[in-house]
Formats: sequence, C-alpha cells, structure tokens
Amino acid sequence: DPVAIAVALADKLDTLVGFWAIDEKPTGSKDPFALRRAALGVIRTLLERGLKAEMLDVMSSHFPLVRKDIAEAIHRDRMKQVDNLDVGSSVMLVGGVASLSVTRIVGNRRADSEAIDLLAFFHDRLKNYLRDLGARHDLIDAVLADSPSPGPAGHPLPGGEMGRADAVFSPLPSGERTVLRSKTGEGESRNDDLLAIARRVEALTAFINTEDGKNLVAGTKRAANIVAAEEKKGTVIENVIDMTIFTDEAEVTLFEAVNQSSNLAGQALEKEDYSGAMLALSQLRGPVDAFLDTVMVNDPDQKVRANRLSLLAEIRRATSRVADFSKIVG
Repeated sequence: DPVAIAVALADKLDTLVGFWAIDEKPTGSKDPFALRRAALGVIRTLLERGLKAEMLDVMSSHFPLVRKDIAEAIHRDRMKQVDNLDVGSSVMLVGGVASLSVTRIVGNRRADSEAIDLLAFFHDRLKNYLRDLGARHDLIDAVLADSPSPGPAGHPLPGGEMGRADAVFSPLPSGERTVLRSKTGEGESRNDDLLAIARRVEALTAFINTEDGKNLVAGTKRAANIVAAEEKKGTVIENVIDMTIFTDEAEVTLFEAVNQSSNLAGQALEKEDYSGAMLALSQLRGPVDAFLDTVMVNDPDQKVRANRLSLLAEIRRATSRVADFSKIVG
C-alpha cells in the first residue's frame, strides 16, 4: 500500500538521519540499533517497488530539522536538569546524550556533509544486496566510481560464485518509476538514486558480455591508463581539444566519434535508458582501437602531445557518465 510504503521509508530514514546527527554509527560488527537493517529495508523497498528517490535531497532536508530538535532538547534538559530527554518522533537520543555539547551536535558542520556520509553507508549496503543477487563487485564499483561519497567506494571484494561474468542479474521491476522527490540539476550525477544505480549495474552486466562491450572496456582502460600515467608525471594536458593541429586521420575520426557517442549517450541517460547509453558508447570501439594502434600519443611536439592526451581524456569523460571502466576486472 502506498501509505504503508511511505511511512516505512519515513520511519527508517528518520531513524538513520537521527543517529547520524548524534554521531552514533555502526562500527565493525557492532550495530546495536540495527541501522544496517534499516538501510537495507530502505534499499529493498526502493528497488522492489521501482521507486526513485534522490537520497541527498531527502536526507539533507531532514538533517536541519533533526539537529534543531536535538539542540532544543539539550537546552530543555539543561534548563530542567532532568536525565531523560523527550525529543518527539524526530530522533531517539541514546545514553549519555545529555553530556554532549550543543556545539558538538549543532556546530558548524553542514548537513550536506552528513548526508554524503550517510549516502556512503547506503552504498555499502547496496553493494552487499546487489552482490547477493548475482552482481559482480567490480561492476558495482565501476558504476559507483563517480560517487561524491568519501566512504569506501572501490575497495576490492572477493568474487566467488556471485562474481562470475555470466552471472544472471536482473533484480528490478519493469515499468514506470514513482518519483519521491527530484531536485537534481540537469546533467548532474550524484549516485544518490539507488534504483538508478542498480539499473546501471544491470545494464553494464549485459553490455560487457557482448563483443563490443569487451573491446570497448579494453580500449577505454588502455586510454585511461595512458592519461593517468601522464597525470602522475605532471605532463601538460590541454583543457580544450584543438582540431587544427590534428595530423592523423585517426585523430579526426576519434574526435568526431567521441562527440557523437557522448551526445547520444547523454540523450539516452536523460531518458534513463542505460542500455541505450552503453550501445551509443560502443560505437567508440573502432575509432579508439585505430587511434591507439596508429597514433603516437607521446609526440615529441609538446603541444601535439598535450592535445592527444586531451583527446584520450575526453574518452574517459564520455564513458564515465555510465561507469568507470578502469574498475572492471579483465
């Protein structure tokens, strides 16, 4: 029932935001308030019901309310000098909270930073949930790689039976999605829509099992590794590609292919057509291979070299709109 779903989500999210606001988070194997279970409940509800929720907006809007309630509760406690605090339904304050200072709880920390930290917690729970359904850990990491979360978004995890390349992964309902809240700017990707993450992983799983997918991953990783190596050396990489200094036909072909594929992928992503976005990017396969096989990136001419590295960086930017292919194993 929609009302039951809304209340269940509100209850679990309120609990999580409340505990994050007082800095009471699960540590190691300890989770006395079942916060991992609450996060998993939110994930299952969103994915199984096909619900879109931009979590950063939802959580960021609630943190100020919770923090205000906490500050008022502490103030009342100091005024009345009582041991038990009643802050209503917004948050549960657990042992010892009366000794916490208002500065520590309200302080100068932005609610957004707390929401990002809580989003990282959701990402970890989502990883476990998707792996249990058969998704490969490296593909999940590839999709989450552009996440703003400071938490562990790319640590290596054991593969095993659930990490097989041919594992079946299709946990999501079909049909239209219900939007709980949407304030994300056009073209902004914050990886806070958990349903979208799962669908991207599903689409990526299907894509890399195709010949085009395997070859594009290999070519993109090769290009990304070249750029990353030069970045470490401090090599100059142009911010804007200058077509006037192209000297090889493969440069022109790749430049045009990247622009076309990026535009098509962007159009598909706006429609949340993740399979379509990857199909558009698969058109890069031939031009990438031709460029890397025939063009010397590290040209003696510094300007030419910087321009070619910028072209390779553009490949990385285009494909990263879907996933960070460098995270994919094999």
